[in-house]
Amino acid sequence: MDPDDLERKLLSRGKRMRAIPFVLGALVVLSVITPCGICLFRFGKQTQERSERREIREAEREARMRNASPEERTMARDAVQRVRDAIPAHREKWHAGIAAGRDAVGSDRPCAIQPTVRASMSTNGGSFGSMADALEALRYADGRTAYPFALESGEVTPPRIALAESEFISDILPSIQGRVDGDRLDSFLERARSLDSFWSFDVLVVPERYHPPLASADGQSFTPGEFEGRALVYSYVEDRVVCSAAFRAQSAARSVHFSAQLAMESIELMRILLADFNVEIERHAALALRQRGAIEDNAIEEDLPE
Repeated sequence: MDPDDLERKLLSRGKRMRAIPFVLGALVVLSVITPCGICLFRFGKQTQERSERREIREAEREARMRNASPEERTMARDAVQRVRDAIPAHREKWHAGIAAGRDAVGSDRPCAIQPTVRASMSTNGGSFGSMADALEALRYADGRTAYPFALESGEVTPPRIALAESEFISDILPSIQGRVDGDRLDSFLERARSLDSFWSFDVLVVPERYHPPLASADGQSFTPGEFEGRALVYSYVEDRVVCSAAFRAQSAARSVHFSAQLAMESIELMRILLADFNVEIERHAALALRQRGAIEDNAIEEDLPE
C-alpha cells in the first residue's frame, strides 16, 4: 500500500473518531432539550388558552356592565334617605311600645305576622365531630338571621334599626355608582325598591331562664344551652307589640366529639356553639309565634301607664 494512502486513511479515521464525542454530546443535548421544548410548547399553549378564556370572560363581563339611569339613582337615594330619616322617631316609639307591651299575653290565635323559620344549624344529628364540621355550620349562621331579631341583654338596639344602620342599607348607593355588573346593579336596585316596605316588624326575645352551652376544651363534657322566655313582635306600622308567645329552646348541638388543641380553637368552639344556640332561639321563637301569639287590640291598652 502506498504510504501516502495509508496516511490519508489514518487521518480520516482519526477525524471520525474525534467527531464521535461531539455527535454523542449533541445527542445528549437534544435528548434534554426536546422534552423541555415540548414542555415549553405545552406551557405556551396552555398560557395562550388561559389568556383567551380570560379575554372571553372580560368581554362577557364588559357586555353586562351598565350605568344606573338618573331615575334609578334618584329612586335609590330617596329610598335610602327615607329609611334613615325615620330612624330617630322609630327608635323612640319602639322603646315605648316594648315597655307598654312586654307584659301582654298572647292568645291562642296565631300571629298575623309570620316570621320565617329557617333550618337548624347543626348537622349529623346535632353532633360536631371536628372543628371543620363546626366551622362549616358557623358559616351558615354567623351574622345572619331569618328575620330582624334580638335577644334582650342590657341595652338593646331595635333589630330593624340595627339593620337600617348596617351595610344592608349603606352599601346600596356606593354599589350603583359608575359602570357596574348588570346583575349586581339589578340586585342593589331591587334592594332599594324593597325599602318602601322596610319598616314592617321585628322580634325581641325576653329571657326568663338562659343558660349558654358549655364545652370542656378536652371534648370530654358538653352541656347544651337552654332557654325559656317570651318573644315579642313589634309592628312599626302600628307602633306597638302585636304578638307575644312563650317558648323554650335548646341547643341543636347535642355532643362535641373533638378537643380544642389550642386556646384559639377553644374560643372558636364556644363562638360556634353560641351561634348554634342563638339559631335555635330564633327558630323556636318563630315557631311559637306562627302557632299562637296574637294580642287583641285592647290587650295592650290595659298595660299602658297612667
